Amino acid sequence: MNFFLIQALAIYDTLFLLTISINKGTTAYYNVRPYYDFKIYPVTNSIRQLTFTGGIYMIVALSFERYFTYCHPEKAKWLCTRTVAKIIVILLTIFSILCTIPVFMEHEWNSDGTVQEGSIRKNTFYEKFIRAWMNTTTRFFIPTLCLLIFNYQIMKKVSCLPATKSDNNDFSQIF
Repeated sequence: MNFFLIQALAIYDTLFLLTISINKGTTAYYNVRPYYDFKIYPVTNSIRQLTFTGGIYMIVALSFERYFTYCHPEKAKWLCTRTVAKIIVILLTIFSILCTIPVFMEHEWNSDGTVQEGSIRKNTFYEKFIRAWMNTTTRFFIPTLCLLIFNYQIMKKVSCLPATKSDNNDFSQIF
């Protein structure tokens, strides 16, 4: 298993937890209403959305790597390398940034330093299509479908492997 993907996932998850803790904790503890009156909310919210998307696709990348390791071991020798993992992490980070660009435009800072909702949030096309359908497709349907396909193929391959003596749960040797 390539640990570069796991390290990338750990970074994404840590940043996600940090930013959601800042956003939710600050707005709840200091009773900041509306939520975007919290001055760094536009930044922390955008990073949260970016790391959420990136974390989802790192899990898909790990499943993809596992799929090749079990189902196509010859291809895995040249495909599941550290260099390829770095390229995958870079591409998925770029993809996550592209998916998050609209979130970066949801809030604006006024000249006096206050934060307000951006004009994009008032656009019904944005709310119905981008926020609802695009987020649902990129963060749920596509990753779930990939995980189902990869993991089904892995299960199918593993179930066809011959059972070894240690696979029959014979605990008599332990006691």
